[in-house]
Amino acid sequence: MTWITKFKIAIVEQDINTLETLLDSFPVADTKEEALELRALVTEALSIVQKAKEKTLESMNKIKKTKAFLRN
Repeated sequence: MTWITKFKIAIVEQDINTLETLLDSFPVADTKEEALELRALVTEALSIVQKAKEKTLESMNKIKKTKAFLRN
């Protein structure tokens, strides 16, 4: 299975750990079309990571509010 195929699967599954691992072995594009595809895939991966980051921050804020409520 090629790097691009694995990356696409990780995007569909929103598997951040696999995305991170694959980004560590980022390939060099052989053609302009491949470079554009890689760029689009990385942009999508960044979007997924950003959404996960926002979700984590939201969860942390909820936990902080709950802790504060329980202390009072």
